[in-house]
Amino acid sequence: LSSTSSEKSTSAAARYPLLPITKRGGRKHRSEVRKRPLTRLTTTSNETRRSALAHFPHAAFIPVETQFVYKRFTKETCATNPCLNNGKCTPGKLACECATGWMGRYCHRKCRNIYKSCDRWAMEDKCESVRTQTNFFDVNCALACKMCTPDEAMDLPSIPLPPALEPLQLFLGKWYSQAAKGYRYPTDLYAGEYEELLEISPAEVPMFGPPSLNITSTSWFGDDTRILHGFITLRPNTFPPDVAILSTSNEGLNMIELGQLKHHVLTLNISYMQVHPSIDNNVLPVGATRRFRRVGPLLEMTVAKLFPSNRVSQFKKMFKKIGDFAF
Repeated sequence: LSSTSSEKSTSAAARYPLLPITKRGGRKHRSEVRKRPLTRLTTTSNETRRSALAHFPHAAFIPVETQFVYKRFTKETCATNPCLNNGKCTPGKLACECATGWMGRYCHRKCRNIYKSCDRWAMEDKCESVRTQTNFFDVNCALACKMCTPDEAMDLPSIPLPPALEPLQLFLGKWYSQAAKGYRYPTDLYAGEYEELLEISPAEVPMFGPPSLNITSTSWFGDDTRILHGFITLRPNTFPPDVAILSTSNEGLNMIELGQLKHHVLTLNISYMQVHPSIDNNVLPVGATRRFRRVGPLLEMTVAKLFPSNRVSQFKKMFKKIGDFAF
C-alpha cells in the first residue's frame, strides 16, 4: 500500500499544532551523545477505584473522580445476545454466564492465569483477602482464584494478552506497507521508496509488574535496513489510558514516546531522544508526533516531524495486516 506524503516549510505551530515544537537547549557537538528532553506529557496520578467487580478488568484503572457506571443487562440487551462463545445473557445481571473455558463480562477471554505467580498468590489467600480493595487477582489469576472453569480441550497460546492491555488489542498483528517515497518514522530513508513491516505482539508476562506489548519496525530498501525494537505499556490508574513506547534502533537512536489512547486513536509524542554521534543530522528530527488508528481492515499511521529552522514534514502511511498473533 502506498503512503501519501507532504512536506511544508511554514510555521510548525500553524501547520501542526499538536507537534511538540518546543526545543530546549542548543545542539551539542557531533562527537558527543546528545540527549534531547522535548515536550513531556504530564498526568496526575489517581487512586485505584475500590470495590471493583471481578468481571471488569479495567475497573482498577479508573480514577475515583471519574463516574463510570456499568449498566445491568436488560431484556432489550439480551434480545441481541451480546455474550460470546455460547455465553448466556440474563436480564438484571451485570455479566454473561460463561460456558466452560471462558470468562469476562462478555465471555470474551479464555479461562487462564495471566501472571506466573498466580498459584503462589492464591496459596497466600490474595484472592479473598483483598477482593474488596481490588479485582486484580480475580481478573489476572482467574483460574487460580476459581473465577472460571477451564476447558482441558482448549488450546491456549503460550503468551496471553493481559486484560489490562485489551484497549490496545485492535493494533495487534503483522502489518505491511510499501512507501513510494523515503518518508519514514523516526528517520527518513535515503531511497525514494521502501518497504516496512510493523509487528505488534503480546510479550511474555513477568512474575509481577506491569505487562507490555512488543513492537518491532523493520524498514528496508536494497542494503539500507532500519530496525527498531521496543515495548508498549499502559500507565495504571489513568482513564483514558496513558501510553508509553520505549524503543531502540540499529541506527543508534533510543526514544521514549508518551501519549494517550482516546476513542480508539493512539497519539504519541517523542519525549526523550538519545542519539549516537554517527547518525545523520539531515534525517534526524528534533521532535515528532505520530498517530495510529484503524481504518476498516487497515492500520493508519499519521506522522509530523519537526526539523531545524522550523521545517515540518508530514506524511501518512497505510498498513495492511498480513498476520495475526494468537493470544
